[in-house]
Parts: sequence; structure tokens; C-alpha cells
Amino acid sequence: MKTPIAILMKSHLVDLLRSWLLSGLSLAARCGFLLALVTLFTAQPIGAAEPTNSVLHFDGNGSYLELPPHILDGYKEITVEAWVRPERLGEWTRFFEFGSQKDRFVASWYGSYNVHVATGNWTALGEINLLNRYDKIGWIHLAVVSRVDGFESYINGEKAIVERTPEKHYPTGDGEFYFFGKDTFGRDEEDYCGQMDEIRIWDKALSAAEIKAGLLGRSHWGTTNLVVLVNSDTNRVKSINMKESSAIFRGGLIWKIQERSVLEMSRPLNTQKLQIFLPSELNAATNLTINSINLDKEIAYGHRRGFGSHDEFATNSAGRRSLELDASWLLHPSSTEILFYTWSSSGDLFTAVHPFSVTGSGLTAPTVELSRSDTNAL
Repeated sequence: MKTPIAILMKSHLVDLLRSWLLSGLSLAARCGFLLALVTLFTAQPIGAAEPTNSVLHFDGNGSYLELPPHILDGYKEITVEAWVRPERLGEWTRFFEFGSQKDRFVASWYGSYNVHVATGNWTALGEINLLNRYDKIGWIHLAVVSRVDGFESYINGEKAIVERTPEKHYPTGDGEFYFFGKDTFGRDEEDYCGQMDEIRIWDKALSAAEIKAGLLGRSHWGTTNLVVLVNSDTNRVKSINMKESSAIFRGGLIWKIQERSVLEMSRPLNTQKLQIFLPSELNAATNLTINSINLDKEIAYGHRRGFGSHDEFATNSAGRRSLELDASWLLHPSSTEILFYTWSSSGDLFTAVHPFSVTGSGLTAPTVELSRSDTNAL
């Protein structure tokens, strides 16, 4: 049953059309009027018209962003960048993975944030262990530059990883898959849970200055060298032969209204050397690796396996053997302690729990001593 308002609107519309038909308007004017009228009464919001303050939300349960296969084939170097805000991280959670098991290019988290290239014959991996809980860190900007002979990665515009590959490789993997937020081969890796924004891929190796300059604003499709742009305004992908397409939303991937503060751009990456001294029992040990677990009020996170190897340890003039590591954090570290541990060849456990206190000049105690312990320490 029609309401009186609907009947009144219909009556006014009929009167309007009658006056128009009887007027002396030209055919062009009448067509223009009709087009405007149809647009007024039929226009509806569409899914692509998202608010400019929307970000991509990954639910950690099968949602991911996919680029068309082989769309990046032929590029000799690329830069992948995005703003990310993890809510939960698990085992080898992906920022992105390009390629298949035969030849892949990956940025992920496994305690540390790492970037690696893997083929059937070799793997090259670079990593950094931030002393921040990623679920408390807020928005961070990640950029990964890939060339045929190596790669590097930046956090908030600061270079954090540099690695050379033993052989030349495809900078974008073998082209079978391009996923953000999910691995490409369906194993036990946990899907990314959190937000991403301003996903960009360039067909060149951006310099440190260009990456920092890009932190300040949003990009626009058509910018020179920009071949992928996914944000709330644009979803476009361009191949080397100029063919354009769009990224594909998989699973429960959705736009979520949320703003990024400009303050996120001004948090520098701090780094300081931390020296780990070994006990005399380990002076002759070979193939020794140091592992770590970050602790935040007794909550363990950021497990990192395998710092260094036997040829990276140094011996000082007093005969003390040590390994020098980088401690890195944004603003203030979340961790209150960090547990280091290693095993001897005979199965003996050596540990050290190192409290962190950061002052304006850095860590107040930049050394730690490993000592014999028991398995209950873990």
C-alpha cells in the first residue's frame, strides 16, 4: 500500500513531466533532463566507493589480498610497501608472499620480522628482532626492495635489513601467486590478523629518501613507476606490458573505517649493540647458536631462533668469547626482559635473563652473561 507521501511525490512528478513535454525545450535539453532525473532516483552506494579513512581488515582466518598471477613478470626490481597494524602474529605470519615453493619472495614474522628469498637450491634470509610487541605497536610502515642480486627492508623509513643472494633470482618470485596476508602453499603458517593500508608496488628500487618521502601522504594512480596501488580510493594493478587489472579480495577481507594518525610517521627506529658473553665451558663450542624470547610482564612473545654461528663469535684480549647483536625498538620497547638461551653439544642449557631499561642514550646495560641453567628456566 502506498503512503500519502509517495502518492504526493508521484503527483508532482507527473505534473513535472507533463509541463516538460508541453514546453518548447529542445531535444538535447529534454534528454539531459531525463538523464539527471534517472540518476537522481536510481543512484545507490557501491562497494568500491569506500570512505578515504578506510583500511583493509584481515580477520586471520582465510582472508587475504591476491594479485593476478604473473602480473609482475618481467620487472627487474621492485619495491613493495604498506602500512601495517598487526593484532595477532603467529608462526611465519605473512606480510606478503610472492611465488610458489619453487621460487618465492617473502616478508613475514616469526618472532622477528624477516625477509627471505628461497629457491629449490638455496635460501637467503635477513631479519630484525624488534623489542616491541607487534599487537601493541600501532601502525608501522614496511618497505621491501627486491633486486636480482639481493634485497633490503625498511621500517618507518629506516633501513633495517640488507641481504645479498648467492645467485641471481626473480625479484617477484616465479609469478604463480602474489598474496598479502597469507602463505601461498597452505601449510601451518598463521594468516595475518590486523589492518593494512596504502599497499603500493613500484617497478624500481626506491631509495631511502624516496621511501621516507612516501610516508607523508597517499599515492595516486598514474604516478610514474607505480604498478600496484590498493587503498580506499584505488584498486589497480599494471603489468610490464601496460595491461591493467585489479587485486582480488579473498575470504573475509573487508574495508574497515579507521584513521591512521600522522604521529605514526614520526617514530624512529632505534638500534643499539648488545653483547652476549659466553661462559668458559662454551669457549671451544662449534655450531653454537643463541636464541631469545622477549618477555612483557611474564608474557612471552617474539621467539627468535638461531642468532649467529660459530664463526661470528669474537674472543677479546681476556679470552672471553662473545656475540654482538642488534637491539632495536620503536619509541620505547614493550619488553621488560629478554631471555637468551643456548644448548651445548652435550645437551647442557645456558641462559640469561636480561632486564631492559632504555634511557635517552640507549640501553643502560648493553651486556649480558650466559650461565649454566636447567630446563625449568624455559
